[in-house]
Amino acid sequence: MLCIMIFLSSCASTPQTYNMQINISTVDINDISLDAICTIYSSSNRKDVMAPIQTSFTSECSSLNVICKSGNLEGQSGYIEDSQSSGTDAVINTGIGYIFNRAIDSVTPMGQILNFFDKNDECSDLNHEIKVVLE
Repeated sequence: MLCIMIFLSSCASTPQTYNMQINISTVDINDISLDAICTIYSSSNRKDVMAPIQTSFTSECSSLNVICKSGNLEGQSGYIEDSQSSGTDAVINTGIGYIFNRAIDSVTPMGQILNFFDKNDECSDLNHEIKVVLE
């Protein structure tokens, strides 16, 4: 019974992570640079930094959100990853999903070739400039 539960809850694949370079600038409403404490969020990671800064951030290829605070001023901004995926890999994420993917590949003559040429796992941009206006 335990083996069945582990099999059903295991991941089909692990997402690839990327080392991104993020340049965060923080300004007030008059576009004057301010020092601020910022938190960078993604779907798989979180990092606290003192901005303005250029920093590296390891994450999956996903959107970023930056929330900053300086005294009583706050602001947020981000980067939305342009997803070109068809959505088929977002639903099934278990051991059964792995079997399902392999079965489709084996019964579809072009399945393996299409998977070979599929480049959806690559990030469109690994350098981000994010400007946060604190109000």
